[in-house]
Amino acid sequence: MTSHPRHHRPGSPMLRVAGEPYDPGQRRAAGRIERQNPGWVVMYGPWTRHYWAYPRFSAPRGTILDAPSIAELLPLMRAAELAGPASAPGFGRPTVPRPKHRPWPPAS
Repeated sequence: MTSHPRHHRPGSPMLRVAGEPYDPGQRRAAGRIERQNPGWVVMYGPWTRHYWAYPRFSAPRGTILDAPSIAELLPLMRAAELAGPASAPGFGRPTVPRPKHRPWPPAS
């Protein structure tokens, strides 16, 4: 059996790389902002170095916000909430209706 020159030889050690996330402080900050704003999914993109916010409420199709800092993202989130319909977070009814309870096992 011949091995390809770019493959490991049998018995050669493999290098283990630590799987730590990039920019852990920014990711923690995105999580904190999401917990403080339950109407949003908030992420930090290590490749773009931007914070991204996706509405969980009824908003115009394709509404995705991004900003290089939380200080710039929060006003965009507030503006989107105010521009949206009355189903934005904090304005009454939930945006996703709860399913009706069905007993289990179903009656036959």
